[in-house]
Amino acid sequence: MSSSEFDLIDRYFSGLNSSDKTVICGIGDDAAVLDISAEHFLLTSVDTLISDVHFMADTDPADIAYKSLAVNISDIAAMGGTARWATLALTMPEAGHDWLQAFAKGFSEIAERYKVSLVGGDTTQGPLAVTIQIMGTVSRGQSIRRNKAQAGDLIYVSGSLGSAGLAYQATLDKSLRQYVSESCTQRLHRPEPRVELGKQLNHFAHAAIDISDGLVSDLGHLLKASELGAEVELDKIPFCPELMELDKQQRWSIALAAGDDYELCFTLTQASEAEMQRQLEELDYPVTCIGKITDSSGIVWLDEKGEKVELQLEGYQHF
Repeated sequence: MSSSEFDLIDRYFSGLNSSDKTVICGIGDDAAVLDISAEHFLLTSVDTLISDVHFMADTDPADIAYKSLAVNISDIAAMGGTARWATLALTMPEAGHDWLQAFAKGFSEIAERYKVSLVGGDTTQGPLAVTIQIMGTVSRGQSIRRNKAQAGDLIYVSGSLGSAGLAYQATLDKSLRQYVSESCTQRLHRPEPRVELGKQLNHFAHAAIDISDGLVSDLGHLLKASELGAEVELDKIPFCPELMELDKQQRWSIALAAGDDYELCFTLTQASEAEMQRQLEELDYPVTCIGKITDSSGIVWLDEKGEKVELQLEGYQHF
């Protein structure tokens, strides 16, 4: 019987947290939260990207490096923090000069942009895989957790959903290629972590998560952690323009389940909504209310008439 990534974590690793009082949040969120000083918490997370699983083997090595670091920075952003340091474990079939030079260039581009320092790592020979541990900081007591949503909260997502998922699905289904724009391809290979938005969220958001495996999956993780449910209005979801050329079922499947968006999904009270909008004006980056948190369980999807829609969708599955 197959198990999901989270089943495996729960079964084998969730009980390994020690009684160390510096561990504010261990396994089960976008990043661990560690108490390191009177002013800051340390945030740390690790992700592995594998050839022909998370990227195609012929992907530009500069894009592989960029995405590998970007998705880790996104985890820190979802916690309301600032990424500062990274370590890199790089496994590759051979140490080719041209490949490594391009990889280092892509890594340097995003590291300099977000002021992340590479402070160590490892290189080994084998099938191509990139593992990055990211470390960052957040002001003491201001980290955003998945498990703090409250019944009645509004659910927001940033940006638009589905463009990267469409670009990926088009590599599997040739009929979709006509809908893929350069913007879709760019968002697949070079996602932009919502760092400045994350920093603003720690002033008003109850809970947040980055959308890496698809909204249906990642909102589900937030709800499970908070032991609550949600109602989501499908016509409120900010689909990328390219998806509007597809029928509803295709649109919903790609935008909700394909993943690779790296936008933020967050919750806040209705009373905080106006203040949030004021604080986000300077960012000039869209956020959209798509529903509300309920005291039930699971996600109820609603159409434009407010009627329930049965969606048999799963986000990206690691196993």
